[in-house]
Amino acid sequence: PFAMWSLPGETGVQELYCNPHQLIKTYSLNHLDRNKGFVFAPFQICKHLPIYIIPFNGSIDWDAYECKSPGKIIHSKSHFTDFNLEKEKKEHIRHVNHFLDAFKQTRMQKAVLTRNKWLSKYSLSQMPLLFEKLQQGFRDAFVYQVFIPDVGYWVGATPELLFSAHNGNGATVSLAGTQPIKPLNEVTWDHKEVIEQELVTGHIRDVLKQFYIVEHT
Repeated sequence: PFAMWSLPGETGVQELYCNPHQLIKTYSLNHLDRNKGFVFAPFQICKHLPIYIIPFNGSIDWDAYECKSPGKIIHSKSHFTDFNLEKEKKEHIRHVNHFLDAFKQTRMQKAVLTRNKWLSKYSLSQMPLLFEKLQQGFRDAFVYQVFIPDVGYWVGATPELLFSAHNGNGATVSLAGTQPIKPLNEVTWDHKEVIEQELVTGHIRDVLKQFYIVEHT
């Protein structure tokens, strides 16, 4: 297991390694108080989706690992099919209609429709290069790569701050309605972006209330 990351605005890369038996697996957020390290957690913790922590005090015995096939490319075992525009369009419309029905039948106000993109020439050997390109292209983002055995290899970049703490003060960011960078930072917010922003802000307030945090700015 390992994690490598660069913080927004920084060029340096931080890293953590550990032996598999040192990897911490938990289902409780309370364990974060006494286990310091790189946290890899799902949106919803459940039996099949625990929290993993790569500890700061971890170590790795490099002599115990031997590369038997240097330079070998590990290909994905996924089954790929040719891209069919009409088929993909119909599938997308089906998902959109499912979302619209959910909006009508529930109190849900916002949802994000995403999809997977499968690459037929996917190779684990390309992941470190992808991490480097993301770091060079997104200097103001949190860029990371994480590998956990039997879980997966994750590489990504995000501008969103989940939570930070300093001298007893905590901070988070209500980020919504993102736009491309424009000359001279000229940004115009229309009604749609304002509503999206308020939905996220309202959700954060509701979560803070669950932890009896009522005084905030």
